Amino acid sequence: MKGKHGLPFFFAMYLDQFKDFLAIEKRQSVHTQEAYLRDCEQFQAFLSKEFEGISVGEVTPMIARQWMSHLISLSLALTSVHRKIASVSAYYRFLINTGELTSNPFRMIKKPKIPKRLPQFVEESQAEQLYEEIEKDTDWSQYRALTMVRVMYETGIRRAELLGIEIKDIDFKKGSIRVLGKRNKVRIVPISIELANHMAEFMNRQREELAGRGEAAQSGHWALGPSGNPMSKSQLYQDVKKVLSHWTTMRKKSPHILRHSFATHMLNGGADLNVIKEILGHSSLTATQVYTHVNIGKLKGIHEKLHPRSKEN
Repeated sequence: MKGKHGLPFFFAMYLDQFKDFLAIEKRQSVHTQEAYLRDCEQFQAFLSKEFEGISVGEVTPMIARQWMSHLISLSLALTSVHRKIASVSAYYRFLINTGELTSNPFRMIKKPKIPKRLPQFVEESQAEQLYEEIEKDTDWSQYRALTMVRVMYETGIRRAELLGIEIKDIDFKKGSIRVLGKRNKVRIVPISIELANHMAEFMNRQREELAGRGEAAQSGHWALGPSGNPMSKSQLYQDVKKVLSHWTTMRKKSPHILRHSFATHMLNGGADLNVIKEILGHSSLTATQVYTHVNIGKLKGIHEKLHPRSKEN
């Protein structure tokens, strides 16, 4: 029997409840909910192909390991493998908590070790190129892309957080943005009055561009797409990639690079780690501390200046 997800009914029925659990009790974003469901559906597709007729409750740790091996064989990044296993394991924990199952076959699975990688960031000298470009008279698409990069670089906000900004969230006079972060946690991110003015100017130019195509804003979001609806994730990604392609030679050119750059440059400028944590919206200081390792040159300079033995040499 098939459910509306095209999967065995037992699985589909509880998957809907799992989604509600993620949204209401865990307060996960829509993006995260979709990722969890997608991973669970991929696991069910694997079961249907390799173990026809098996139910979710009949999965053993051996089968769970086979799925992990299957994911690795697809040459997926180890971080993706970890996420998919975590998603399905979370689904099993949910079924245990609701009394539908009694064990989680993924609980004892030893996942492949992921080598720790330090965050990538652009150099401050490279960042200055952004402001030189903003001063130039550019076409709308370039101006929009530069603006998206500037906002993300000066605030450290995530891609989803930027796309969620509504005009009412921006205090243009006091210089701040109300940001809805992970798990629907709200925080206030400070911005310079110069950036606030630029964001206001962007809104005016955006309105003119839409009017020129016979379109109008269809929502109260600050960043809009060509038809006046909220800007899409793919559009923002392409805008950032276009700017970073001229800005840096790094292979990876994702919006998250700007978040790393913000944190690194703030730390290098003397900002307290706890302040950076609050602005970034990290739930613990552990996530923020990674930025203390990204600039060994800066740390070495401080060590040579302040440590008594270094000062003697």
